[in-house]
Amino acid sequence: MAESTATPLQLTAGVGFYSGNAITANTQLANSIAAYNSLAPIANLIYTIGQATSNVSLGISAGTIANLKTLGANVAGNYCPALGDSVPSNVSWAVGNAGYATTISTSASTYLGGGDFGKFAQAFGAAQGYISLTNNIINSAVNANSDDYLGPTFTNMNNLITGDIAQVNLAFPAFGADLANIGCAIKFTRLERIGTPAGLLQNLAECGNMLNGSTPCVTAALKSEGLTDQDISDLVNNNVQSLYNQNGLTQNQFDTLQKLAYPALLNVTGDCLTDVLSILDTTTPGILTMADLLNPVKLFPTSFSSLTLPTPNGPLLIYDTTGAVNSVIAPTLNSGAITPTGCDELAKIIPQANAAASRALQIAFQQVKGITGTTTQQLAAILQ
Repeated sequence: MAESTATPLQLTAGVGFYSGNAITANTQLANSIAAYNSLAPIANLIYTIGQATSNVSLGISAGTIANLKTLGANVAGNYCPALGDSVPSNVSWAVGNAGYATTISTSASTYLGGGDFGKFAQAFGAAQGYISLTNNIINSAVNANSDDYLGPTFTNMNNLITGDIAQVNLAFPAFGADLANIGCAIKFTRLERIGTPAGLLQNLAECGNMLNGSTPCVTAALKSEGLTDQDISDLVNNNVQSLYNQNGLTQNQFDTLQKLAYPALLNVTGDCLTDVLSILDTTTPGILTMADLLNPVKLFPTSFSSLTLPTPNGPLLIYDTTGAVNSVIAPTLNSGAITPTGCDELAKIIPQANAAASRALQIAFQQVKGITGTTTQQLAAILQ
């Protein structure tokens, strides 16, 4: 059976169109008004008002006519509109010369187009447009004044205005300057691998247009720790089992390779490090080893103290006033209150403090909508 998308009102109007009948006021309403107007007192009052307004020669003042129309509306402070054909004086309704009841009938006919479907359609469309526009304004005002406005998305006005970048770091100029120097050492397309040796090697390979390996000196450093060409290729290509890579390494096997890679990165210094930094376009001062690129303190030398971890209970500073990782960061990450949870597995690969800070930084960046579509340099330009 076919389903109709027409509303009851549209169906009713459609019947009128096809039958040639106008949309009129409710019959019971019209009959009730006619019966009321036929009552002797009301009929006499309406006749009197009609004569007073139509016969200028009688010289009846406008004030007297107004009193006739509002008879019973206000008698020494007592409202009794039934004494006449009017409404209380505190009600804004202009009563015509044919009385209050007839005014209702006339208004009903006017609202329905007076038998003209075109007029009714225009009036109805205008009313619908007014309702829609007004409701949008009301809802916007209510939402803007609500403590719950976009609560699950933005926790305060700073985060709303900045698209949640304020949840990462409020020191925008310093944060922007650090990001401008980082280059490809961090890629927002690999946020889940911030702080991991594999992620850094993948960034280096991508920025240096290298396939399945790394620079000669980095490769030599990795091999000195027992890694083979295949191991290096697995790290660079993120060869981990997944739905689309059934034959990849298990996470434990992959992490074992990363654990071997970290001390190799500690040994990448001097000219080899200079080559790595050049490929990554990293100009951050104070980088002494390739492993320093996995340490947020080294990556953000001027703004690390204001890096924050967003939590359901508000932001937490990742570093305390001494420059050490805040003692509550690791317990918060391991509590399950935020995702991704934990930093213990990463702490088996790199120093525990760096693991907690890197995981917190990952979570903070992931709160920023659309960040995977930008680069550190582009974000730096915005912040600066």
